Amino acid sequence: MRRSINIILSATCAVALSASTAGAVSARGHTSGSPESADLAVSGAVAGGARTLEYGHLAVFVFTLRNRGPAAIVDNSADIGYTAVRNGTVVDQYCINTSGSSFNPDSPACEFGDLAPGEHTRMVVIVQPDNVASAYVRVRVCASNEAGVPDDFPGNDCVTRSVLV
Repeated sequence: MRRSINIILSATCAVALSASTAGAVSARGHTSGSPESADLAVSGAVAGGARTLEYGHLAVFVFTLRNRGPAAIVDNSADIGYTAVRNGTVVDQYCINTSGSSFNPDSPACEFGDLAPGEHTRMVVIVQPDNVASAYVRVRVCASNEAGVPDDFPGNDCVTRSVLV
């Protein structure tokens, strides 16, 4: 199954983003674990599927956090945040909750709150590349769950995306 993401971003100029990502499957090929667990899966893309950026342009990344169930994440504890940025500096970030409305993050994390099985949220990270030619701008993002609900498939909790500048 494929889903389209259409978001309009603004930093110093409006950037139209259209990315398509496939539904994640856990490292073991399962879609759920024990009834008390919740598989938080992170996927990501570079705006518009870009593989390279022209020098001086911002790098825009969109990351999706999905609760693949079977348990809900409660107690306002479903989070996603960037853990590493290479060859650039984060200049803006925002979070898009399950209803589609956006809010400012508690950088470097988006704290979404409750996340029912099947629901997803997004985090947009805008990076100003360093003044280095022919280098990859990389962003690593990981999910967390402060409620202590077990995740039987931790192999899909983090993802790294990059674009060549």
